[in-house]
Amino acid sequence: MNLHLFLDSPFVDRVVAKCDDYGNDNHFVLFSNEPPYYSKTDKAVRVASYDELKSTGIDLSCVRKVFIHFFSRHAIDLVLDNKERFTYYWFFWGADGYSIPELKKSILLPKTKKLEKYTLLALKKRFHYIRQSLRKNKLKQAMAYVDYCCTFVNGDYDLIKSLGYEKLKFHFFSYLSIEDLAPDTIGLAKKRESHIKVQIGNSLNNTNNHLDAIDFVKRVFPESAELIFPVSYSGKAEYLSTIKAYAKETHFRTSFLEDFIPLQDYLAYMNSCDFVVFFHVRQQSANNSLSALWLGKIVIMRAESTLYKFYKKNDLSVVASEEVESYQSLNTIVESMPNRLEKNRAILMRIFNKNEVAKQYEALFA
Repeated sequence: MNLHLFLDSPFVDRVVAKCDDYGNDNHFVLFSNEPPYYSKTDKAVRVASYDELKSTGIDLSCVRKVFIHFFSRHAIDLVLDNKERFTYYWFFWGADGYSIPELKKSILLPKTKKLEKYTLLALKKRFHYIRQSLRKNKLKQAMAYVDYCCTFVNGDYDLIKSLGYEKLKFHFFSYLSIEDLAPDTIGLAKKRESHIKVQIGNSLNNTNNHLDAIDFVKRVFPESAELIFPVSYSGKAEYLSTIKAYAKETHFRTSFLEDFIPLQDYLAYMNSCDFVVFFHVRQQSANNSLSALWLGKIVIMRAESTLYKFYKKNDLSVVASEEVESYQSLNTIVESMPNRLEKNRAILMRIFNKNEVAKQYEALFA
């Protein structure tokens, strides 16, 4: 039996369907005990903890492989309770791996980090800080038993391996093909606007470094620009209020996408933008950035991002924010990439076409 461990998220259902397409005898576990409930699949057992999972009567003796789709505290408990019993596959897409102290210390930029420190004053009073520290130590212990790190961002694998996890092996993997990420966009023409539109970030998570990104946009783009913020998941209302207030201090028009919308509608929003700004320091927004590149966008990223380095190595239309001194210098960069739509699509189709992704899944379940 293949045991899959998830936290609830808007993307669980697509991954469950993909795993069932390529693997047999899958058992899906969704750790979630409070709303909002994103996943609608009826193929997953929803439990609050590892202890509750054991109380369901699940027969772990039948398990051969464990697929950790998010290294939650519940997944940690399962691994530490069954250390070398199974073959463990961990899908490293950002938040869980970058919660390890050695990696977390540098993922927030100055303005966002200052805001985080202010917020933590209240959290520490409720022993949150102590609990988090203990959990991260347990994560580091559990990581020692993981066999495979599954990601296409080899820089993330190198970071984790450098922490001393010599057992860990690399499995090049993408959950979705480029056809999955950008369906029906071949003929999607960009809507012509009378002003510049800029997308900032992909979610409400503070690792988007929204405040620092706004400072960058304010320095580079003309005041006539419109800023679009996708903030439909992964954050708190208080942080959203802070972003809105900070954006309001600028002269830009702003739009906030606060509801989770169908993929095709989201791609239409993205396609209406002239530029996409992702100020993540850690690897984040892989699917969003792939879609943006498929649409021929100039994606402005932080140079230290492992995802930026992967895209740059593959000659896609990404630009390091540190290289952009003004709107004039950005236009010079744009002019140097006249055929980026066709070029990006050829590269992405070579790496992430459905046949290649199918092979990656088949290797998991072999």
